[in-house]
Amino acid sequence: MKKTFIYIATLMTTAFLASCSASSDAYEEELPGDFPLTFSQVAIQSLRTTATHSKTANITSSTNQTSDPLQQGFIVNAWKDFQLDNQKTVMDNYQVKYHYDSWNSVYSWEYASKSETYIKEQKQTYWDKKGFPYAFYALTPYPEDASGITFTTNHLTIPETGVFQFQTCDNGRPSTGREDFFPCQIIRNADGKDYDLMIDNGTKEINTGSTALTRQVSLPFHHFTSKVRFGIYSGIKEGSLKDVPVTDIKIKVTSNNFITEARGYDVDLSTTPLLKGKFTKLLSTQEHPVLLTTDDKESNLNDLALCNSDDKAFMMYCTDGILQIPQSGVQLSISFKIGTNIFKDIPLILNENGTSTETFTWQPNYIYTYLIKVKDIVKREIECTAQIADWDYIYATINTDLEK
Repeated sequence: MKKTFIYIATLMTTAFLASCSASSDAYEEELPGDFPLTFSQVAIQSLRTTATHSKTANITSSTNQTSDPLQQGFIVNAWKDFQLDNQKTVMDNYQVKYHYDSWNSVYSWEYASKSETYIKEQKQTYWDKKGFPYAFYALTPYPEDASGITFTTNHLTIPETGVFQFQTCDNGRPSTGREDFFPCQIIRNADGKDYDLMIDNGTKEINTGSTALTRQVSLPFHHFTSKVRFGIYSGIKEGSLKDVPVTDIKIKVTSNNFITEARGYDVDLSTTPLLKGKFTKLLSTQEHPVLLTTDDKESNLNDLALCNSDDKAFMMYCTDGILQIPQSGVQLSISFKIGTNIFKDIPLILNENGTSTETFTWQPNYIYTYLIKVKDIVKREIECTAQIADWDYIYATINTDLEK
């Protein structure tokens, strides 16, 4: 899903473990003709797996990004007859490990392999064709210390040891940033259709190549964080000017109490969508951090004579974007040079329908891309638009049809 707004904002997966109950029936008996419940095509697009930031290409469209197989393992809880009176647990905090078969060049995710060692005893689970709907709540990576972590049908709690930190980007070199956990919630209904409960209010159908009830389960993990990206372009007519490099770019936060780190997370899933919960502790700064800078040593990519439309924007050597903590009230400014013309600390402000907007809200699992158009070099006039897209590239880039 992609949404585009003329908006001066830019555009744009927590620890987990459900506590085991004494009545858990996670170990099911194998019956003749039963089909084992297995996972495949687990995917994530994140700091842990994304390609490095490119200084050799301008990519305005966020959908060009790719996702990778999840190699760090995850923890999963699963229920059959989900949200019915006879709901039963079939996987209780199962540890699932990534396995790559180099001989056959095939990867999979195993929770009952005889060649693996797990935190606790885990037996192969089998599908109950009369037990639909099934639901799967997962968190990656499998935490070193699961104490204080709860992921049940009604609640998610991550202790303050789960940390999320913002990023900056210095001339194409992003800072480390941090995302300790990524969540996933899917449901398979009696008609064999799978839905991602975290996207589009649970209406996002996934794994659409088949509706076989016992096909493998694909888990798309998402983000508690946001990302922002910045691009700049001109309205210069093709061929009218040559060699108009934009240099010394600086994107700066100008609002107070800018949140740079979050710890822990809590949400009541009986009343609130998972991504609408709250971080337990927030750390902010009054120092107005610089989010992004570029220097003047590159050529071609930053030539505004060539970057003369929004789809050709110079993406400031940071095409993948930088991680941010979801928050509201953000204010930004931009400085840059075009030849001897200096544009200094210009606020990013939206003027639309007679209304000016200068504060922005970043929500989890979204990417915000700010596109700045230089209207007049001499008069130092700019205008901004923003594109907002769900951070769900996995649907476009990872084949979740598992029957192959």
